[in-house]
Amino acid sequence: RESVALVRAAPAMRWLCGLAALTAFATLPAFQMWQPRLTDLSGAGPWLMGWVWLFLNLTSIAGSALIPRLVARLGRPSALALALLWRAATLGVAGAAAGFPVACVGFLLQEVGFGFSEPVLQAWMSEHATAAQRATILSVRSMSFTLGGGLGLLCLGWLARATDIGTAWLVSAAIYACAAPWFLALARVEAAATPDLPRAA
Repeated sequence: RESVALVRAAPAMRWLCGLAALTAFATLPAFQMWQPRLTDLSGAGPWLMGWVWLFLNLTSIAGSALIPRLVARLGRPSALALALLWRAATLGVAGAAAGFPVACVGFLLQEVGFGFSEPVLQAWMSEHATAAQRATILSVRSMSFTLGGGLGLLCLGWLARATDIGTAWLVSAAIYACAAPWFLALARVEAAATPDLPRAA
């Protein structure tokens, strides 16, 4: 309860939790659907999906490796907006693809954006808490992510069943594109509220 109250009192943390829920709405359904989507397109068995899983982990690591360079060059808000636009473009290509190679490469490349953005967002959130509060503050963001993802699974899962997974991926891509500018706005919100926010040492 104390952590929720702290988040509600801090505009930047409210925005971070809201954006976590919004992006999770797009992310969890897309991730849960990759195996049936790629299996249908390839006609292959679990052996191929195992290789896709391997490369998903590698692309996520590659995204994390880009953090120091991109954040230093572009700044955190612009780098996060760019990561979301990257995910929108690559997942959009994967959703529109009619064949396995393009769909697979598109989905693998969008994972670069996730590997980049998730550590940066967690660090941003933790900056607004003291050392004693940090674990529970991050848990509030985690709950926001889980709530958004659960709603996304219901809504985009229904859409995928009513149409197809490619259509659901296109909707996820559109959500990423719409969310990207809000990270730039978040920087202005944070700058305006900084004097009133608790800061970690």
